[in-house]
Amino acid sequence: MRRGKSRHYFEQRYDHKDKGCFILVKGTINGNMYTFLSVYAPPGSDTSLLINIVNLIVNHSKGTLICGRDFNLHLHPNLDTSNQKSHNKSINIKFRKLINNIGLIDIWREMYPNTRQYTYFSKAHLKYHSPVPLKTPYFMLGEKA
Repeated sequence: MRRGKSRHYFEQRYDHKDKGCFILVKGTINGNMYTFLSVYAPPGSDTSLLINIVNLIVNHSKGTLICGRDFNLHLHPNLDTSNQKSHNKSINIKFRKLINNIGLIDIWREMYPNTRQYTYFSKAHLKYHSPVPLKTPYFMLGEKA
């Protein structure tokens, strides 16, 4: 962080439960408000966790939101995994609708709408997973006043 005449302010929230965890940091950098959110949703998480994440974003984010980490789902299963049988279509569709409703953008898909590229191969599941942005399955960006 660059020091200068501008003031910087940060607020932090953290929650960790058996059903997932998050770290939310929000504050100002050079007069601009940012919210950074890192999320982990364990495999097989139900819709309630995704709804809680969306509610967290709606109720606690300000300014530019940068959200990343591992949701353990595929927003675009036909492109993001090599095995179409193992994903939960219902949760994927619901989560995609939720993030669209609050104005989040999947940066990888925005830049590469039809590209198939994977972060890793799972020997246990015999399939390739997830797009490549910085070794994390999703980075999303949104704006909130």
